[in-house]
Amino acid sequence: MLSDVDYYIGLDCGTESVGFAVTDTSYNVLKFRGKSMWGSHLFDEASTAAERRMHRAARRRYERKKERIRILQGLFADEIAAVDSLFFQRLNDSHYFPEDKSVAQSNSLFNDPDFKDRDFFKLYPTVFHLRDALRRGDARHDPRLLYLAIHHIIKNRGHFLFAVSDDLKAVMDPSPLLDEITSTSEIVYDGEGIEFGDYENIKDALLEKRISAKTEKLKDLVCFHEPKKKALFLKLFAGSKVKAEQLFDNEEYKELPEIEFRKPSFEDETLSVLEDSLSDDELHFIVLFKSVYDWGLLAGIMAGYSYISEAKISQYEKNREDLAKLRRAVRLHAPKAYEEFFHSDGKDSFSAYVGAIHNDGKKKSVRRCSTDDFYSRVKKLIGDNPEDEDSINILNSIQDSSFMPLLISFRNSVIPYQVHKAEMDEILRVAAKDYPFLNEKDETGLTVIQKIDCLITYRIPYYVGPLGRNDKSISGWAIRKKDGKILPWNWQEMIDEDASAEGFIRRMTNKCTYLHNEDVLPKCSLLYSRFLVLNELNNVTINGTRLSVEQKQSVYDSLFKKRKKITIKQLKQFMLSEGWFGKGEEMVIGGIDGDFKSSLSSYLDFKPYIEAKKLKISDVEEIIKWLTLFSDGGDIARRKITAAYGDVLTSQEIKNISKLKYAGWGRLSEKFLTSLYTENKNTGEIKSIITMLWESQKNLMELLSSDYDFAEQLDGAERI
Repeated sequence: MLSDVDYYIGLDCGTESVGFAVTDTSYNVLKFRGKSMWGSHLFDEASTAAERRMHRAARRRYERKKERIRILQGLFADEIAAVDSLFFQRLNDSHYFPEDKSVAQSNSLFNDPDFKDRDFFKLYPTVFHLRDALRRGDARHDPRLLYLAIHHIIKNRGHFLFAVSDDLKAVMDPSPLLDEITSTSEIVYDGEGIEFGDYENIKDALLEKRISAKTEKLKDLVCFHEPKKKALFLKLFAGSKVKAEQLFDNEEYKELPEIEFRKPSFEDETLSVLEDSLSDDELHFIVLFKSVYDWGLLAGIMAGYSYISEAKISQYEKNREDLAKLRRAVRLHAPKAYEEFFHSDGKDSFSAYVGAIHNDGKKKSVRRCSTDDFYSRVKKLIGDNPEDEDSINILNSIQDSSFMPLLISFRNSVIPYQVHKAEMDEILRVAAKDYPFLNEKDETGLTVIQKIDCLITYRIPYYVGPLGRNDKSISGWAIRKKDGKILPWNWQEMIDEDASAEGFIRRMTNKCTYLHNEDVLPKCSLLYSRFLVLNELNNVTINGTRLSVEQKQSVYDSLFKKRKKITIKQLKQFMLSEGWFGKGEEMVIGGIDGDFKSSLSSYLDFKPYIEAKKLKISDVEEIIKWLTLFSDGGDIARRKITAAYGDVLTSQEIKNISKLKYAGWGRLSEKFLTSLYTENKNTGEIKSIITMLWESQKNLMELLSSDYDFAEQLDGAERI
């Protein structure tokens, strides 16, 4: 019996198994009922909710898209009903086969005696042809045509990453992004920033489609003091693979996935992993490069045209010309493969490239192949050294990545809503002359044009939350101003945006690790930043000995209060300059893994305002809290800063402060750091944790040890 002997139980806990063994004190495996007491239990590895979250987000996007379309149909309902009462029914049934429709017939859009689908597509091969004709005022006078164009824009309105302005010219200018790369690089690389040459030349270089050509043009326009780092920056601009470990000189990033903007899965897969590992500044640095890369794709799609439809029509004509060349070239070089290549659903066939195949008069969707796979197949069919003009042109276009451009591809994800809005505004301006209903106002005081404009710009911020929840729902936190139906043009009248935003952040904010009823501090607050720096400094050793209190305070005042990033090299140079060590004397720094992880960056951001006595420390802490709470909340933080400090700060100063990016929350509360006290038994002084961190050599864990009475004051917390 085990009760008669002393024994050990050993466990080996993994992500997919738990191993166990029972031994005596000499580590001999014991037996129970004749069987050795060791073994393992296997189980499936735990999975995150990421996949479920992606599906849920996709469902919500789809529902929001359908709701926008329903509202748009309501705005056009009376005008279209007067012309064709069954138009919306045919449109809603358009994805069915004829025999499955509400009314069995082959037309999906138009079924007039003198104008059917075939007539429509003869006039407008793509919806972009229709949009362009309406913009120029050359389309037929038919409200159904106007609806189809606006329907397409509202359904595919583009992203909101540049939602700060509706001005298309501002969106199409990468200069602010390049300026921000320079300022952010100075933080990431210890004051050494990336410098750029003439911005117009950089724009031309970013338009290059070939990686080698883009890199060659950029190499003399991008300047950095380290040639190896500069080479990595050029790769980022070109969308090539870059390792985070090399980019940031951090071996801890060795296991992170490679950064490659050209991959469609970068934002869904790679970026989410990087968010969990990189610092805020490093992540922002990557996102800025991605934004510049996307600008290059967007400028390439626009191809110098003023409107997206013009660019897409140009692509359509290029695609049609290239297809004719391809058919001739395949007939010439691989006639036996012609039928299989063009009329089958092979993995790298033409049908796989366009994503559809036509058989027996019906269109069938097929699994799409990548552009690279399609290009490889075309090159195999043509051969290495063709002599005919068509094949030579095809190979040259493939080299430039311009062969058979697709109108609909993942690259369209870089198009912002401002591009579509600019064209829609022009379409509606021209259409208003022929369709009086567009300028009619209803009881809201808004015209149909103004409501359509709201449909493309309307976007409920994530921090407002689900709008359909009632006050008793535990899932919803939106705070209403009024009861009633929420619509794109009245949601700000119905919802208290500022209060809802603060409610969202507060419900997501953790409580203090030790004082469970206290809210944690913002990660970038002055107090929490001071704690992080002091806690890290109190671990540092030089040749096995910790810094003295005087040395630590000197490092804090002379380095951390002057620079945003402190490296081990800078620490060594400072010690030599202070005479703590002689030149050539051994200096082994321990207690820290690599460079310092913490900094006083937020203090340095506000230092000019503090020294000018425009803001007190408490004022700065409040502003940092707002900037953290509303880091993605549009103008909420700016409005709060203006209301509270508009009398002491200029409008430009408020604008500059509002641009500061702070994110994340700490693990400790203000009360824990400043309101727990211990008494110095020798002097009788009462000191808080933050004061003890400044005046002693001990870190937080040591302060909470049995030598101090801090732990006795922690209500309900575990003793360290």
